[in-house]
Amino acid sequence: MSASVIGNSVSALQIAQRNLSTVSNNIANVNTEGYSRQYINQTTQFGGDGVKAGPNQRVYTQFIDNQLIASNSAFSDVDQYHAMSTQVDNILASTDTGLMPSMKAFFNAVSDVANNPSSLATRQVMLSNGEALASRFNGLQTSLSELDQQVASELDSDISQLNNYAAAIADLNVKIRAMSNPSTGMVPNDLMDQRDLLINKVAGLADVSTLVQTDGSMAVFLGGGQPLVLGANASKVELISSQFNQADKTIKINGEDITANLSGGKIKGILHFKLEILDPAKQQLGLVAVSMATQFNTISQSGYDFNGNEGLAFFDFGDVPPVVQVKGQSNDTALEVSASFVAPASAGSLGAVYRLDVTGTVPSTYTLSNLTDNTQVAGLDDSTLPIYTQAAGFDISFGGAGFVTAGDSFTISPTYNVAKGIRVNPAITRPEQIAAAGTRTTSATSSTGYAGVPGDNTVAVQLANIESNSFMQNGTISLTESYGNLVSTVGSKTHIANISRTAQETLLKQAQTAKENASGVNLDQEAADLIKFQQAYQAAAQTISLSKELFQTMMSAMR
Repeated sequence: MSASVIGNSVSALQIAQRNLSTVSNNIANVNTEGYSRQYINQTTQFGGDGVKAGPNQRVYTQFIDNQLIASNSAFSDVDQYHAMSTQVDNILASTDTGLMPSMKAFFNAVSDVANNPSSLATRQVMLSNGEALASRFNGLQTSLSELDQQVASELDSDISQLNNYAAAIADLNVKIRAMSNPSTGMVPNDLMDQRDLLINKVAGLADVSTLVQTDGSMAVFLGGGQPLVLGANASKVELISSQFNQADKTIKINGEDITANLSGGKIKGILHFKLEILDPAKQQLGLVAVSMATQFNTISQSGYDFNGNEGLAFFDFGDVPPVVQVKGQSNDTALEVSASFVAPASAGSLGAVYRLDVTGTVPSTYTLSNLTDNTQVAGLDDSTLPIYTQAAGFDISFGGAGFVTAGDSFTISPTYNVAKGIRVNPAITRPEQIAAAGTRTTSATSSTGYAGVPGDNTVAVQLANIESNSFMQNGTISLTESYGNLVSTVGSKTHIANISRTAQETLLKQAQTAKENASGVNLDQEAADLIKFQQAYQAAAQTISLSKELFQTMMSAMR
């Protein structure tokens, strides 16, 4: 009996000691990111011979972890989208950086010239405010272009980080597989925690799904089911420039484009922001700039300046031709497509974005669609196409070793970068050169043979009316309405993104709380367990001491 008591007590002492060690490890890792609380699964020995224990187990629930992964991806997506769209909203709507204050000041100055066309001082104010307006266009374009550079930098960094995480998960798979023993239930809990933490970090960048393999390794898949990690092998995610535009990026894994399949994560948020907010903002800002300049120049050149000379174009688009944005796909990968900016002759039907569809070849036929007002011209060929593209503000060229084929489609934005270089025509250096009159008189004393009509404001009135006249998009919208729509659209999408972000943040916090409640270390509970296992240890030690006394008493009685 004494031996049985001692055996039971020794096993109890050992288990209590292991429990105390496990509890102290939990307490030590209370602030360790990704750590899951551990416990010892103990059972009774057969026949009442004490207690036995298996390996340390971690508290882990796959369902809760999957919820956390999904919530992390969804929140990271809308959080990044909201953060970047807020920057655009602040740039466009601000009284310090937005366009409206400068535009209002400029057209007020034009109205002052219309009210007092014989005043050179008033004309000088108009000239100065025109330069300020052009400068504001330039500044807005620069700010948006800097965001474009930020997008490129963020994507490059995130893809690199994603590949690092994938390689680390594959490495942990190897270690976990080597240290696991299915027959005994032994698993490297700390390594599995590290792996789960890395998977959550991947989820913050892109939506993922996981599958536990029979050997203990974890398979990780990106959106659309493309394998990122299989056992010891990690695929490489690549950021690839499109066929026709270095700035237009796609995400590929194992050579397959998964850009459209991403449904969550920071990378999706960045791509979504560029496609839905940044690119349209640059295109629409450029449309306002080129429409205003074209309409203003058309009217200015129809009039006469203070000295009776023919009116000059008031604005131009800079020394360096604006970059035209080209996107698209072709069945012939050897095809090269480029487009160059052409100052349009009329502003009435200009669009921010056009789509050119190749409808046939030999000979080539095309359909050009204005995606801003949803108008199109079909049945174009190589000889008639330039007529319509130049009216839209661009020339398009096909080259390289390839050829266009039926089904090819290209999206072109001639206004994408126009605001960067717009300026007051350098040829206008004096207020007298501003065209305000609609008539001039013959003069025998003038070197030009003409004299100005300083009191004539016919053209100046027309110029002042540009601000509010509906001359854009086939006479359906004004200049200020066009820019106002841009500000309103960005503001609305930013507001909706904020609502989505708040909702997803709540869901993420709920998932994090559920994870913490299920697997996290609770110091109050660990303190209670510490007392419980300490008492169990002391009780087992006392039992051993008592057994020793009983054994000695029995031996004394036998003497």
